[in-house]
This record gives sequence, C-alpha cells and structure tokens, in this order.
Amino acid sequence: MTPAWPRPLRLSLAPQEQITSRLGVSARAIYGADGRFVAQLPRLGLTTSFTQDGVEVQPAGQGGSLLRLKTLAWGRADRMETVRPATPALGACSAEQDAMGDCVQRLEYNHGDMTEWWVTVNSALSRAGPWTRPHGARPHPLRGGCADGVGPAQRRRRPAH
Repeated sequence: MTPAWPRPLRLSLAPQEQITSRLGVSARAIYGADGRFVAQLPRLGLTTSFTQDGVEVQPAGQGGSLLRLKTLAWGRADRMETVRPATPALGACSAEQDAMGDCVQRLEYNHGDMTEWWVTVNSALSRAGPWTRPHGARPHPLRGGCADGVGPAQRRRRPAH
C-alpha cells in the first residue's frame, strides 16, 4: 500500500552540490551597501570594503583594518603611468552564478587606460585587470600602496634559522 503523504524530494548529488555551491557564492558575492561595495569572506571571518580610497579588509563585525590597498600606477620601471582615481562599480559577470542562477558581477575600478577588477574566489579575494599593455614586450608591474605607510620594506621578516 502506498502512503497517503508525498514522498520527500530526493535530489541527486550533482544538483545538491550545485545548490550548495551557489549558496556559498551568494554568501561571498560583492554587493552594494551604504554607498560602498562589500564582500563577506565567511570562511575567513573577514569583510572587504571597496571605495574610491581603495580596498579595505577587516575582521567581520569588528572595527579596525587588517589591510588597505590602492592602485597608484602601472607600467614598467622605465615607464610607470599614474592611474586616475576611479569610483568602484559592479561590472562584467564572473563565471559564477548566485543562488538564484544570476551571474555574480565583479567589482571594477575604471582608471581610463586600465580597468582593475576584483572577484571573490572560494574563500579568498582575487584582483586582476584586462589592462592594455604599455609599449614593449617585457612584463608590466602594478604599483600599489598600503595605508598608514606600511609597505614592502616594513613587512615582518622571518628570523633566519
């Protein structure tokens, strides 16, 4: 005899994994909040804010910055170009979809000749940009600045063993 109540819906593993993955993507997607853009990195306990002043990483739910970054210039050592200030905005779709199946947009800073963009990847933040190369075949570095005068020279060094 068949029971009177409906049977529970059983999803195969692939759809369950897809739903779980999309929920995770939604939890860490970049979204607008209070005149700025924010990304939560729940697995790391961090919040990232994007403003005209750059990117700030801080402990979730707490004050104080762990790290602040701002792109200042790009190019080669003999031909560095200062980037113009940019207002962050949501831009092109990343390869990921949120829980509703919509694309997750990356955050972009349009500096004119260079577009800097940020996406969340797994439990991390990734920075990139499809920038136009300055003339020449050598690699082109980015030059950034850390807030409060903290830069590469001030990083803590491991003691020699």
